[in-house]
Amino acid sequence: MDASRPRIRPIRRGDGPALAAFYAALSADSRRSRFFGACRSISELQAERFARARERGGDGWVAVDATGAIVGHLCLEPLSRNGEQVEEIAAAVADAWRGRGVGRALVNAGIASARRRGVVALEATMLTGNQAIHALLEHSGLPWTCHALEPGSEAIRLELRREAFPGAA
Repeated sequence: MDASRPRIRPIRRGDGPALAAFYAALSADSRRSRFFGACRSISELQAERFARARERGGDGWVAVDATGAIVGHLCLEPLSRNGEQVEEIAAAVADAWRGRGVGRALVNAGIASARRRGVVALEATMLTGNQAIHALLEHSGLPWTCHALEPGSEAIRLELRREAFPGAA
């Protein structure tokens, strides 16, 4: 593996401890952006929940560096939206790996997975001003909408349906 490019792979059932270590190593600002508030890390239970996303009908992807450490995580969790198959998308990238294409690779893997599973849209809720995730989703190449939620937060919806693309075959 090229040491300058982490490998993107599906999350595995045994990734819980490495995922907990990944979140513990994030800066306070990165954890705040991902979880909407101050937290030192995620619990072992939450890490195991993320690692078992497929067992609940969702999905998860990790970026792994040359040493095997997780340097990025993307999760897709089913949402209830009037009978539509919609999933929440959320991602985090290690501070040292930001701006190096890791987030884009994770988002692309998540989009491909969601499409294969028949998901029609992905939705992300974020703090207003979280430019990193906003830019990743806005520049995904998919039709998107954004709207304000509570003061200080917003949501982006990416449309995955082929008919959402003008001129798509």
